[in-house]
Amino acid sequence: MTWREQAACAGTAMSSMFDPCRGAKATPAERQRADFAIATWCNRCPVRTACLDEAVAIGGQGVWGGVLLTHEHGTHNGYWTHRRRGEDACPPCKAACAAYHRERRAENWVR
Repeated sequence: MTWREQAACAGTAMSSMFDPCRGAKATPAERQRADFAIATWCNRCPVRTACLDEAVAIGGQGVWGGVLLTHEHGTHNGYWTHRRRGEDACPPCKAACAAYHRERRAENWVR
Protein backbone atom coordinates (compact mmCIF):
# COMPACT_ATOMS: atom_id res chain seq x y z
CA MET A 1 0.00 0.00 0.00
CA THR A 2 1.41 3.41 -0.98
CA TRP A 3 1.51 6.41 1.31
CA ARG A 4 -1.17 8.07 -0.85
CA GLU A 5 -3.57 5.20 -0.11
CA GLN A 6 -2.89 5.59 3.62
CA ALA A 7 -3.28 9.38 3.64
CA ALA A 8 -6.04 10.95 5.75
CA CYS A 9 -7.32 12.70 2.61
CA ALA A 10 -7.36 9.58 0.41
CA GLY A 11 -10.72 9.02 -1.23
CA THR A 12 -12.30 12.15 0.26
CA ALA A 13 -13.42 15.45 -1.17
CA MET A 14 -10.42 16.91 0.66
CA SER A 15 -8.23 15.97 -2.32
CA SER A 16 -9.94 18.68 -4.40
CA MET A 17 -8.71 21.25 -1.88
CA PHE A 18 -5.10 20.41 -2.75
CA ASP A 19 -5.43 21.68 -6.33
CA PRO A 20 -2.93 24.57 -6.67
CA CYS A 21 -5.47 26.49 -8.79
CA ARG A 22 -8.19 26.30 -6.14
CA GLY A 23 -9.47 29.55 -4.80
CA ALA A 24 -8.24 31.62 -7.75
CA LYS A 25 -11.12 34.02 -7.04
CA ALA A 26 -10.81 33.73 -3.28
CA THR A 27 -9.56 36.62 -1.20
CA PRO A 28 -6.19 36.23 0.55
CA ALA A 29 -8.03 35.85 3.88
CA GLU A 30 -10.24 33.08 2.46
CA ARG A 31 -7.19 31.27 1.05
CA GLN A 32 -5.41 31.58 4.39
CA ARG A 33 -8.40 30.09 6.25
CA ALA A 34 -8.61 27.23 3.72
CA ASP A 35 -4.86 26.53 4.00
CA PHE A 36 -5.14 26.47 7.80
CA ALA A 37 -8.08 24.05 7.62
CA ILE A 38 -6.12 21.76 5.29
CA ALA A 39 -3.02 21.89 7.49
CA THR A 40 -5.16 21.00 10.53
CA TRP A 41 -6.50 17.97 8.63
CA CYS A 42 -2.92 16.97 7.73
CA ASN A 43 -1.85 17.03 11.38
CA ARG A 44 -3.94 13.87 11.93
CA CYS A 45 -2.39 12.08 8.95
CA PRO A 46 -0.16 9.01 9.53
CA VAL A 47 1.87 9.62 6.34
CA ARG A 48 2.48 13.32 6.71
CA THR A 49 6.28 13.04 6.39
CA ALA A 50 6.12 10.94 3.20
CA CYS A 51 3.70 13.46 1.70
CA LEU A 52 5.99 16.40 2.47
CA ASP A 53 9.06 14.52 1.21
CA GLU A 54 7.39 13.88 -2.15
CA ALA A 55 6.23 17.47 -2.43
CA VAL A 56 9.77 18.75 -1.90
CA ALA A 57 11.14 16.23 -4.43
CA ILE A 58 8.67 17.26 -7.15
CA GLY A 59 8.51 20.97 -6.31
CA GLY A 60 4.90 20.79 -5.19
CA GLN A 61 2.99 23.89 -4.17
CA GLY A 62 0.02 24.25 -1.87
CA VAL A 63 -0.41 22.34 1.39
CA TRP A 64 1.52 19.07 1.58
CA GLY A 65 2.14 17.19 4.81
CA GLY A 66 0.61 20.05 6.77
CA VAL A 67 3.03 22.64 5.38
CA LEU A 68 2.10 25.44 2.98
CA LEU A 69 4.70 25.21 0.24
CA THR A 70 5.71 28.21 -1.78
CA HIS A 71 8.28 28.66 -4.53
CA GLU A 72 10.88 29.23 -1.77
CA HIS A 73 10.28 25.96 0.04
CA GLY A 74 13.42 24.07 1.00
CA THR A 75 15.62 27.18 0.81
CA HIS A 76 17.30 29.57 3.21
CA ASN A 77 14.65 32.17 2.32
CA GLY A 78 11.95 29.57 2.91
CA TYR A 79 13.29 29.10 6.45
CA TRP A 80 12.91 32.81 7.16
CA THR A 81 9.44 32.86 5.59
CA HIS A 82 8.39 30.25 8.18
CA ARG A 83 9.96 32.29 10.97
CA ARG A 84 8.26 35.54 9.86
CA ARG A 85 4.92 33.69 9.97
CA GLY A 86 5.68 32.60 13.53
CA GLU A 87 5.96 28.94 12.46
CA ASP A 88 8.57 26.38 13.28
CA ALA A 89 10.39 25.78 9.97
CA CYS A 90 9.84 22.43 8.26
CA PRO A 91 12.78 19.98 8.04
CA PRO A 92 13.74 20.81 4.41
CA CYS A 93 13.87 24.55 5.17
CA LYS A 94 15.84 23.94 8.38
CA ALA A 95 18.33 21.81 6.44
CA ALA A 96 18.65 24.46 3.71
CA CYS A 97 19.28 27.18 6.29
CA ALA A 98 21.90 25.06 8.08
CA ALA A 99 23.65 24.32 4.76
CA TYR A 100 23.62 28.02 3.86
CA HIS A 101 25.32 28.95 7.15
CA ARG A 102 27.84 26.10 6.86
CA GLU A 103 28.83 27.41 3.42
CA ARG A 104 29.17 30.97 4.74
CA ARG A 105 31.37 29.80 7.63
CA ALA A 106 33.54 27.78 5.21
CA GLU A 107 33.94 30.82 2.95
CA ASN A 108 35.11 32.92 5.90
CA TRP A 109 37.76 30.34 6.78
CA VAL A 110 39.10 30.35 3.21
CA ARG A 111 39.73 34.10 3.07
